[in-house]
Amino acid sequence: MSNIALTIKKDMVQAMKDRDDLTKTVLRTLNSEFKNAEIDKGGPLEDADVIKVLSKLEKQRKDSIQAYKDGGREDLVAAEEAELVIIQKYLPAKLTEEELTQLVNESIAELGDNANFGSVMKSVVAKAQGNADGNQIKDLVQTKLA
Repeated sequence: MSNIALTIKKDMVQAMKDRDDLTKTVLRTLNSEFKNAEIDKGGPLEDADVIKVLSKLEKQRKDSIQAYKDGGREDLVAAEEAELVIIQKYLPAKLTEEELTQLVNESIAELGDNANFGSVMKSVVAKAQGNADGNQIKDLVQTKLA
């Protein structure tokens, strides 16, 4: 089993003992998502699989926050942001702007004449290994290829 998933299970038990309902609820949701991913995969999850699930949930929360802000529902924005903070605690640190720019430049150099948007995106996403926001990568690639 993944080290991250084990840490989350331990933290969930601690949240129950501390009577921290928000953390307990979010961590239960994470465990449920891990179980679903495990069933889909047909075997135990590795850390990379857990990070994919966490990244997906992070993106969902960010999308929800934006939708609630657009709808003027600040009460729901606060709830989603609180959940997002808990989820992000278990994700690896994101790449800095400079590191991401370096990956984009390396990918463009490696691809040479074959450097188009799709091929550069594929290369950078693979190198970033889930440690960068897809929209941020897209914006950088578009800027560099323009």
